[in-house]
Amino acid sequence: MQIQEEAAPAGVIRGADGKFAIIEANELESFGDGQTDAANTRIPYHSTFMQTADVRGADGKYSIIEANELEAFGDGQTDAANTRIPYHSTLL
Repeated sequence: MQIQEEAAPAGVIRGADGKFAIIEANELESFGDGQTDAANTRIPYHSTFMQTADVRGADGKYSIIEANELEAFGDGQTDAANTRIPYHSTLL
């Protein structure tokens, strides 16, 4: 009597290829965890520091105006980048 192996269901990898796929998945997950740890322990950018001083009066008004101008500048730069013709390397 001869024993026949069942065919693997679609998407299932067995044998050496399956072992390689598991190792590769574990390495990829480990790499991602390392990148996440690096990002979470990085010193934050200056713009993300919380302002603790209470700014009022003319200084506060100036800060609001400056923040609005900076936001408008950033919006303009984003619009310029989004309407720019793509570089040759990005064309398919």
